[in-house]
Amino acid sequence: MLRFLNRILSKKPEEARVEIPVQIAVIGLGAMGQRNLRHIKKSHNFRLVGVQDLRREVAETIARSSRVKAYDDIDSCLDDSESEAIFVCTPHHLLADMGLKVLESGKHLLIEKPMAMNTRSADTLIESSRERDLLISVNYSRVFTDALRSARHLIESGAVGNLIGVETRWNGYKSIGYYYGSRSPVPDDWRLNKSKSGGGMLMMTTCHALHYVPHITGARAKTASALIPSSSPFLTDIEDTVQGILKFEDGAVWTILTSSSQRGTQINDTTIWGGNGTIVVNNDRVRYYSTRIINGKRPGIWHVNKTPDSEIYFDRWLDNTALAIRQGRPLEISPESARETLAVIEALYRSAGSRSLVTVGRTSTDI
Repeated sequence: MLRFLNRILSKKPEEARVEIPVQIAVIGLGAMGQRNLRHIKKSHNFRLVGVQDLRREVAETIARSSRVKAYDDIDSCLDDSESEAIFVCTPHHLLADMGLKVLESGKHLLIEKPMAMNTRSADTLIESSRERDLLISVNYSRVFTDALRSARHLIESGAVGNLIGVETRWNGYKSIGYYYGSRSPVPDDWRLNKSKSGGGMLMMTTCHALHYVPHITGARAKTASALIPSSSPFLTDIEDTVQGILKFEDGAVWTILTSSSQRGTQINDTTIWGGNGTIVVNNDRVRYYSTRIINGKRPGIWHVNKTPDSEIYFDRWLDNTALAIRQGRPLEISPESARETLAVIEALYRSAGSRSLVTVGRTSTDI
């Protein structure tokens, strides 16, 4: 089965190359920005031309080692005609404003998830990109993992059938150091402040699942209900645990349990079931049970596809973005899908705050 999927889903390196690499600069050089930078530097489809960060010394150090420019500020970065695209890797509260400036400068925008703090800001970005015929590529790159691509292929092949339910469990302990920037070049506590982060475990981590489940199932959330228990003593402004229920437009139900305070566990599982069978997905493994013959496999028993657990999915996202810029190919991750994820997050927060069932996609308000 895995060999068949690899043949269907993988691309030969030459098929994912553009003739002229996209010239790009990176804004924001925290831990995530530097991780993204490493992938850009090894990409055949992008050429790094410069970097910018509020901490000038960090930008200069990275610029020297990368042999590129270190821009003094945002304006000098955007004014440089050498770059065609900008990758914004800032904390959440800066994403939308920075992204809008990038688009207004006439450059394509690559941007970290969640794209913006609320749907209203996301709508502004999307409208600006349409007016200028520019591209927005949001880093929900996990949809390019072998596990999720395998799960999507199984669903499209009828292994699950009519969707009945989804269950996501995402638990992983985060120490106080995480919230004070222990993984960043310098200390930074923006994750502790809801006005800067937008929220805790739901906004910062579980947003990935809130994006990829609709991506692989094709289902859209209609209503949301959520509870947020009392947070850990050191988290006074953001949540560490969320229990939520989403109802899809077709009537299927999605239950979510996510926590950053559960000690001793690292769980990231999503179970998807329907009239024909069940799929269980985690980082590097897909298990499925189907009453149908799928790709010649026996029905009525569990099959396991173990897939490589590596960051090649990020490189695939970069390749897809470059092909969209150079050749007009469709983005696998549209900005509209990222906006839809924000709408679900907003609905879950609104439900927890009001202790009521709410409709997904209501007019955005700051949360």
